Amino acid sequence: MTDRLSCQILSENRVLMKKRIIIDGYNLIYQIPDLRRLIERDLESARNMMVQQLAAFADKQETEVIVVFDGDANIDKPYPPHPRLRVSYSRFPERADPLIMKMIQATEPGIDLYVVSSDKEIMACVKEHHYHTLTSQKFASDLQPKTLREAEKKFDHSMSDSELNEWIKLFRDKSSQNDSKEK
Repeated sequence: MTDRLSCQILSENRVLMKKRIIIDGYNLIYQIPDLRRLIERDLESARNMMVQQLAAFADKQETEVIVVFDGDANIDKPYPPHPRLRVSYSRFPERADPLIMKMIQATEPGIDLYVVSSDKEIMACVKEHHYHTLTSQKFASDLQPKTLREAEKKFDHSMSDSELNEWIKLFRDKSSQNDSKEK
C-alpha cells in the first residue's frame, strides 16, 4: 500500500474512485504540536481546531473525511454539518478503535480508503482489508500549513556583505549621533 495521500488511483475502467479518509482523532491530535500543547489546557478547543483543519483539508483535497473520537460523556454539542467532513464519537465508555474497525469492515466497494492511525490493531485491520494506511505522524506533517513552511523558504534571511556593512554603518552613525547628544 502507499502512503502518498495526494495520489489518485484509477480503476481498470478508468473511473476515478471515491476517496475516503478515516482518522483516529485523538491519535492524530497528539501528533500536531500546537494541539498537543493546547489539549492539556482545553480539550474542546484543541478538538475544534483540528476539526477546522480537517474541514479545510477535505475541501482542498475534495475528499470525504471521517474523524472518530473516543466517547466522551460530556460532549453535547455536535459540529455543524459539512459536506465532506463527518465527526463521530464512540458511545461512552467505548473507545474509538472498535468503531473505526467497524467502519473499515463496512466500507463499500469502489471506495479508495485511507486510515490515519498509529494503533497497531487498527493498522492490522486496514491491511487485512487491503486498504491504505497512514501513520498519524505522517498525516500530521501533511496537514500542517504548507504556506508557513513555504514562506520560510521564500525569505532569504542571509545578507550580502554590502547589506551587512550598510546596516553596521547605519547603526554606527546612529550611535555616534546619540553619543554626541549626551555630551
